[in-house]
Amino acid sequence: MQKSRSRICMKLTRIGRSRILYPLSLILAFSFCIPLHGQAASSRTSIKEQIDELLADSLLQKGMTGIRIIDAATGDVLYEQNGDRYFPPASNMKLITTAGALFLLKPEFRFETPLLTNGTIQGDTLTGDLIIYGKGDPTLSTAHLRTIAQQVAIRGISAIKGNILFDDTYFDTIPYGPGWMWDDLQYGFGASISALSVNRNSLAIYLMPGNTIGENVRVSIVPETAATTVKNLGKTGTTENISIATTSEDGHNVITISGSLPVGAALRRYTRTIKNPSRFAAILLSKELAKQGINGSATVQKKKMGGNADTLFTHTSEPLLKILYDLDKYSSNFIAEHILKTIGAEIGGRPGTSEKGVEAIAAYLQHHSIVPDSIIQRDGSGLSRYNLITPKQITSTLHYLYYCFACGPELMSMLPVAGADGTLRSRMGDPATNRRVRAKTGTMTHVSTLSGYCITSSGRILIFSIMMKDFPTTSGHARAIQDGIISVLIENL
Repeated sequence: MQKSRSRICMKLTRIGRSRILYPLSLILAFSFCIPLHGQAASSRTSIKEQIDELLADSLLQKGMTGIRIIDAATGDVLYEQNGDRYFPPASNMKLITTAGALFLLKPEFRFETPLLTNGTIQGDTLTGDLIIYGKGDPTLSTAHLRTIAQQVAIRGISAIKGNILFDDTYFDTIPYGPGWMWDDLQYGFGASISALSVNRNSLAIYLMPGNTIGENVRVSIVPETAATTVKNLGKTGTTENISIATTSEDGHNVITISGSLPVGAALRRYTRTIKNPSRFAAILLSKELAKQGINGSATVQKKKMGGNADTLFTHTSEPLLKILYDLDKYSSNFIAEHILKTIGAEIGGRPGTSEKGVEAIAAYLQHHSIVPDSIIQRDGSGLSRYNLITPKQITSTLHYLYYCFACGPELMSMLPVAGADGTLRSRMGDPATNRRVRAKTGTMTHVSTLSGYCITSSGRILIFSIMMKDFPTTSGHARAIQDGIISVLIENL
């Protein structure tokens, strides 16, 4: 234990100096590739003392910490502090959204994006409209729109006498989750939600300085379409203070570049969100159709799909299992929100809403006595400050999934692995903890959470939830203490 405490102290000291602010049974045993052995000799009381000592950190004491640790095999509580208190979960909310998706949509579920027409095809001419119907696919990309356009060309169509219509009524029209911070909305992790989305509703912006001072910076937008206008006020100078603002004017995305880049600066890449994403996707489809030699003077319009349209082609996503992998390994807010509204649409009826999704998940958890009391869930990702959940509710859900043969192995494969991948790639990589933890991280300003599974040095499988809030220190400081708690469990149980 002394070695473990020394490592933790050294890690906390490094964080303090640098002042860096960092913006079920056998199935689980096999997933960790560690054999089961007898328990190491260590009393529950000593574990409590060691964890209490870590939590006595003076900076944490100014806030609040909630912890619940249970034995996966027996359900016995090994340690608990404020286990029934509500905390903002940050991205630990994705555990509930993921569980709901596995329970209600099933791992084999696929998103569909149909391309339809209300017209007729005579020779090489389509007389009528093309309609792209968005049904919530969070993975739709420019490459997929290119494939859809190719399918139109394969049918021998080279001219369209009609318009490009888009239908995004599978979801409601609310683009953001309740309680999202307004200053998050321009960045990729705060991208808007739409039933018809492309490239996660974000643009890549590349900037390079000019050759001499006073020249405009060089700007490239990917993908570039008629739906985006660039106002380049950025100059080449001697200092770097570049600024990128995104706005919407008459349905167009306006990217305003200001400030300066120094001569000789390397290529800079930024990600910014787009407004009116459904229209953007339809314009991008129109551009891909033109690349296939399909001519026409079509305009892009929004219109709800009627009942007399014929399907030309349906793009189908990867199975939900693979999409959830991306959600949890890399904590994708965008995917989480689309999945929550999809649950709402599939279970509660169209249009899909966050509220319908939350209600469907809550009903399942309560019906199966997984979480008898209410989780206060407002979005799918945890980006909302209105979310509240207890460590007990999280560990109860994870304990149920531990014994759920239909979904448990899938969840285990999605969680980040300590020292190996996802958001835990750079955490708990010491030999004592490396690959012994599968857990979901969560970070917001003054909030840090970690919940999941670990396997101890004796082969004992534990389920834990550590939730910290209102601490006046860096997230890195809080994470170091979380990692220390896991080290205590792994090395002493």
